Amino acid sequence: MIGPIPKDLENLYDKANLRQKLYVKLRWRLCPFEEVEKYVPRKGKILDLGCGYGILANLMALKSKEREVLGIDGSAERIAVAKLSIGDRKNIQFFSQDIKDVAPGSCRGAVMTDFLHHIPLAVSKNLFKIIYEKLASDGTLVIQDADNFPRWKYFCSLLVDTSLNIGKPLYYRSAFEWKKTLEDFGFRVAIAKAQKDLPFPDIILICEKL
Repeated sequence: MIGPIPKDLENLYDKANLRQKLYVKLRWRLCPFEEVEKYVPRKGKILDLGCGYGILANLMALKSKEREVLGIDGSAERIAVAKLSIGDRKNIQFFSQDIKDVAPGSCRGAVMTDFLHHIPLAVSKNLFKIIYEKLASDGTLVIQDADNFPRWKYFCSLLVDTSLNIGKPLYYRSAFEWKKTLEDFGFRVAIAKAQKDLPFPDIILICEKL
């Protein structure tokens, strides 16, 4: 069961407005960030792709000072909120930039949370190719997303996503379909279940570069 947001993480958002603070708390309750963090390398440069307000990026930086965390998001508004959380810490940065600008082979890890089912498969495949190039030889990609089974949880997730993204297409695939696609790019993939206490079919894909 996901507990309340850790105080040291919550305190990083003291400069955010009330709406943003409430969003951070809600997002924490709905996404298994602590489970995702456990699979991320403890040292080196870590990319958080689609980092939003930087909740997971901040958690990773707090958990290990030997991580150099780089949060990337296309939304300037979200990056502005994330930057307010940095303070005087040296092991975390946030940018609204393209992953293509990251040097090849320079990252020990990369993470994506609740991201894949919002982009077409062709875009996902291109992203996997780029991430594989950016990862070091011992790098790990960690993905948290939704499975399409069990069906009742899938329909709960679909209902929530559809209501929050009116008029926008969604691209759900099964865990095993994602596993096969990632393996085609050279990753060794393990699947872990997440959030068994909520009505969402969350999974974590742990993808090691071969």
